[in-house]
Amino acid sequence: MKLNFNNISVKYKIIIVIITVTLMAQIIAAYLYVKYDKNEFIQNNLKNLIVNSQIISNNSTAAIIFDDAKQATDILKSLKAEKSVKFACIYNNQKKTFAYYKRDSSILTYRTLFFNSNKNTEITDNSITILRPIYDETDKKSTIGYIFLDRDLKDYDIRFSNFLFIIIIITIASLIFALIISTQMQKIISVPINKLSQTVKRITVNSDFSVRIDKKGTDEIGELIGGFNGMLSKIEEQNEALTLSKEQAISSAKIKEVFLANMSHEIRTPMNAIVGMTNLVLGTTVNDEQNDYLRHIKTSADNLLVIINDILDFSKIEAGKIEFENIRFNINDTLENLRKTFDFKLKGHGLDFIIEKEKDVPDYFIGDHVRLNQVLLNLVGNAVKFTEKGSISIIIRKQNETTDFVEILIFVKDTGIGIPKEKLDFIFQSFSQATSDTTRKYGGTGLGLTICKQLIELQNGKIWVESEHGIGSSFCFTIKYRKASAPSLSELQELSIQNIVTVTKDILENSKILIVEDNQLNLLLAKTILRKQNFKIVDFAENGQIAIELLKKSDYDVILMDLHMPIMDGYEATLFIRGNLSGKKRNVPIIALTAAAIKGEKEKCFEIGMNDYISKPFKPEELFSKIIKFLQPKE
Repeated sequence: MKLNFNNISVKYKIIIVIITVTLMAQIIAAYLYVKYDKNEFIQNNLKNLIVNSQIISNNSTAAIIFDDAKQATDILKSLKAEKSVKFACIYNNQKKTFAYYKRDSSILTYRTLFFNSNKNTEITDNSITILRPIYDETDKKSTIGYIFLDRDLKDYDIRFSNFLFIIIIITIASLIFALIISTQMQKIISVPINKLSQTVKRITVNSDFSVRIDKKGTDEIGELIGGFNGMLSKIEEQNEALTLSKEQAISSAKIKEVFLANMSHEIRTPMNAIVGMTNLVLGTTVNDEQNDYLRHIKTSADNLLVIINDILDFSKIEAGKIEFENIRFNINDTLENLRKTFDFKLKGHGLDFIIEKEKDVPDYFIGDHVRLNQVLLNLVGNAVKFTEKGSISIIIRKQNETTDFVEILIFVKDTGIGIPKEKLDFIFQSFSQATSDTTRKYGGTGLGLTICKQLIELQNGKIWVESEHGIGSSFCFTIKYRKASAPSLSELQELSIQNIVTVTKDILENSKILIVEDNQLNLLLAKTILRKQNFKIVDFAENGQIAIELLKKSDYDVILMDLHMPIMDGYEATLFIRGNLSGKKRNVPIIALTAAAIKGEKEKCFEIGMNDYISKPFKPEELFSKIIKFLQPKE
């Protein structure tokens, strides 16, 4: 692993910085001292050479005048005492060698003199050389010769080596001392920083923003700790506010969920009676005027149910509790059911209904056909509501195709009132309609298009609208489904067998049905439906406790169990039956009847042991088919 200074602890960074500074200071100080010392050494030895040259000049005057080279040589030999002088030479006034001295016989050649130069002193890294004139003692202005001295600096090299050794010893000692001192002194800075770092880690792990660090000064670190503590205080305050808001939001969501469940139950319970009784009356002999009134009642009830379902769906989507199925379906069946659903309304409005599916669009897909049907019902329902003449068209085209998926484009077009251009951007917003007049004239909550948009986008689709006021609208959406093949012959045969319901008179007359329902109108409705289907033995109970007492005394083939009842509700009753009774009584089929059609209700019913589920208001044929399913003889 590559060492990176940025990854080293602050403690060691401080120590490294102190030692580095100490070392650099030692090196700079040593360098400057060596430069100074060498310069002083050279200057002192230069003065010494000049003094020697003057002494030799004074002593050798006579020898030069009388041309006594031997005497001059003897005078030069006195330089043996100066061991650093390696060469000395006396020249006559013709600049010819008169006498010389060399310290070492190995010195063979002499440097070229610079008589013609203004320089009389030369200093190099290895030597000092001087050239001085020799004057006549009687005539100080008359030059009779020259003295040349060459001194090496080997003695300084020895001096420098000794100094370097001492400097290294001192540097090592000072670095050890600096290490010891810095190890202790770094705590002044590193300890509060480490505390800050550990506090950050602890806060990150435990999310505890109540922790604070003691502030012991007003320097930069103290200001940093103070700022950090202040930041923690603000975060703690914000967290408390967020926690409170979250708790309030959760509480509000629970209250909302309970409210929706209660609202659904309270509205659907009487709606079940209204719709059911209306259907029963429509099945009797009534005159045309009565039939017309009843159909208006049924239409109003159906419209009210649409509004209730819209509100519940909107709440489910907002809470993120909506789920999508992935099952094979035939889009042609969906379109045909759509046609049947709106056939009566369209004829009443005198509108043409056109369905156009292009040939390259497959028949079978894997996806949630219920949600597709919901979107189409909403869009076509809106088109019918806002179209007084002309036609409504559904056009389906293939948009894109991959190996596994097909994206289809669906248009729902009408020749209705259209949407003003300035309202197009708001048409998919919650509780929004084109104008207030629209709401008053045509009704509705303004949730239908919002739900359509959210359902499509949750399936990674896209929806938009093209409209011109007074001419009509075209709602377009894309949706992607997995490809599916048509069912095989064996699958079709198996499905046909499952759909065959054989009902004998003996089954109807001898089956015992127990209805557990606290609402008298719904009880009357259920009993009437069953009696009309020729069930002879139908008992009832007002709550779960009475139902258990009846079940203990007698066996029943099917129990229709309402969920929300006083004293003991359907959940408690089912749990008691499954957990405390035995044999046929323990395993009696229980079908839940509930008006609280909210997310999780159906799953909860199956979880506690119920066998099936019917949401109020229900259709008579739906109730009948659910019951018959459990009365069929076991093969």
